[in-house]
Amino acid sequence: MMSGSDPREFFGRLLSLAEEATAMDLGIVAGIILLALFINMIWRIRRVRVARNIPSLSIAGWGTRGKSGTERKKAALFHALGYEVLVKTTGCEAMIIHSRPGADPTEIFLYRPNDKASILEQAEVVGMSRGFQPDVFLWECMALSPDKVELLSRHWMRDTLATLTNTFPDHEDIQGPAGMDIPRVMTHFVPERGEVFTAEEQMVPVIAQECLRLGTSLSRAEFADIETVSPEVTRRFPYVVHPANLALVRMLGERLGVSRYMAYKEMAEHIVPDLGAFKTYPVVPYLGRLLEFSNGMSANERRGFLANWRRLYFHQSDLGEAPSEYIVLVINNRADRIARSRVFADVIVMDAPNVDLVVGIGTNLEGLLGYIEVSLDRRLRGIDLFATSAEDQRDPTEKLTALLREQRVPINGQQLRARLASFWTSGGQDVPQELLTDLQQLEAETESSSGALPEELRPFVATDYRRFVRGQELLERAQDLAAQPTAHDSRSAARQQLNDDVRSFVRALFNEKLHMIMDPGVSGAFIIDQIARRSPPGCRTRILGAQNIKGTGLDFMYRWVYYEQLQRAWTALENAPDSRAAEVALIPIEKQDIGVLEASLIKRSLPGLRARAWAADPSLALRLDGLRDRAELAREKFDEEIRRAEQMSVRRSNLARAIERLIEPTDAMFRRRRARRVFRDLQLGLVSHAQAAKLLKREVDRQKGGWFQAWLNKGRR
Repeated sequence: MMSGSDPREFFGRLLSLAEEATAMDLGIVAGIILLALFINMIWRIRRVRVARNIPSLSIAGWGTRGKSGTERKKAALFHALGYEVLVKTTGCEAMIIHSRPGADPTEIFLYRPNDKASILEQAEVVGMSRGFQPDVFLWECMALSPDKVELLSRHWMRDTLATLTNTFPDHEDIQGPAGMDIPRVMTHFVPERGEVFTAEEQMVPVIAQECLRLGTSLSRAEFADIETVSPEVTRRFPYVVHPANLALVRMLGERLGVSRYMAYKEMAEHIVPDLGAFKTYPVVPYLGRLLEFSNGMSANERRGFLANWRRLYFHQSDLGEAPSEYIVLVINNRADRIARSRVFADVIVMDAPNVDLVVGIGTNLEGLLGYIEVSLDRRLRGIDLFATSAEDQRDPTEKLTALLREQRVPINGQQLRARLASFWTSGGQDVPQELLTDLQQLEAETESSSGALPEELRPFVATDYRRFVRGQELLERAQDLAAQPTAHDSRSAARQQLNDDVRSFVRALFNEKLHMIMDPGVSGAFIIDQIARRSPPGCRTRILGAQNIKGTGLDFMYRWVYYEQLQRAWTALENAPDSRAAEVALIPIEKQDIGVLEASLIKRSLPGLRARAWAADPSLALRLDGLRDRAELAREKFDEEIRRAEQMSVRRSNLARAIERLIEPTDAMFRRRRARRVFRDLQLGLVSHAQAAKLLKREVDRQKGGWFQAWLNKGRR
């Protein structure tokens, strides 16, 4: 456009040209666009094939369950053998692991635009492998549809070695719907004229038939191979491992000349655990509670969840045997996983009713609540104390007793006293025996505003006492009606009324358990704080995370990881015999991310360190003061988050989210550029692995959302 010309005249000319365009002109423009897209595709494929020609051993991996853990086991084995290894794995988050001889492996987030997987991601990672030039390149297939799986395996990568963990039903909307369809899709992963190692059992004939067609050998971990993996071997790993996957990687190692026992030893000593691996973390003292978290958040289907549920013996938890145990289930819901929300709504109601608290985090919690209501209605319709069948010959009292046990209601005075006694033990207080022996006195205490009952315990004691009283009333009615004949209409009406009252009581109990944290932008520390405040003091609060680890659940998961890391480093500091050892022990602590849990540990343990002889050293005393200041700052930031959550109006929060959504595309473009620049600098040696991991984690966290509100809050501070 000429300078000084009228913009309206310019756009008018453009409009007239568009009106005068013919079909031929439109076809030419469309042809140019298609040609450009075709050239771009050819260029990308060419880049992948050129990068794939690096002189390294490339091994593929796939399967339904355990594929990420299997890639990490393979990486540990090759790292122990002294090779430089680059691993691309998805797991709970897309990661690359780069390990060099003589150095510890480093996990680095793999940035995914809009947190969406794409096969183009594989092209970028293969390009990275050309820059790093590793000896071994391991990759996990993330494709689901048959054509994309075949494109990755047989056209882009063309590996001769591959591992296939299992073919359990999952992603039936893409690979299903029948169970037989899953292994059929996975046959597209089988390489031509190569070798496949698998731990699959039932669907092996389907895979074997495809291997025979392609001239590929198939090695299977037999039942004896899996059962001979002893508990002594699995206990060497830092988390719970599946023997089948160990046997699978051991077979691969033997094929490459590594003995069985050396493979087990090296895997256990060098593995980098997946964040989503099933593991129980150390107990965290917080707000007078003892919090014990078990990570089952990668189990996003019913079978995996129930396996974790039984491993923790939650299915056997009973107030009569463990009155001081308080069970919490954390469900990290996702708006883009509607099918999983339905599954876990049934799990909460049908499979895991014996919990004290269900905490919902993430997105689309309204939808999850709707599915829970549907499942609960179906469950309540099945409650009939007086119906008998060939499978269930229990009398009404036995049925109601079992139902109350399942809902964590004390069924007798002894259970109630044991439950309430555990509340007082947290602060070392003497248990008021008159409150435990005289239930009428206890009732008076729960209704009064002052007395022997501490204010912090009052709501928990009142809740358990109210449930106990109501349960006893229903039990007495069930016992009376069971002893009476049913011929009279009034008896039938009374039985129906009792069934209705029991259903209403169960519904009320269940609704009291549910606590939904609707804001998906809250921090993991905020979630932990909410769990602690809704758990009674004195009880051992056992927490199980489930369904997903992405989004809101990611920071929640990292809080437990960071606390364990700090606790381990702090123990080394406490055991330091002199100032030189203390200086070395302080290095990882000073690099550690400090949140509210870590701040409580530092505040609790710092006075003991001050009494040590080496703490008199001025430089060490200054560094300890720095840790104290960081802990206080973390506590202040968290207190501000709590106040903000209490004071911020929904309107302001929604306005911030609306503005963020408006400018999100621009921010996403800059995030992607920054992520690519970090990887480029890492390959050129301009940034360290630790710094690259930190920078990329920041970009991944930013695209989870809430960054605009955080920026506003930072400005206010």
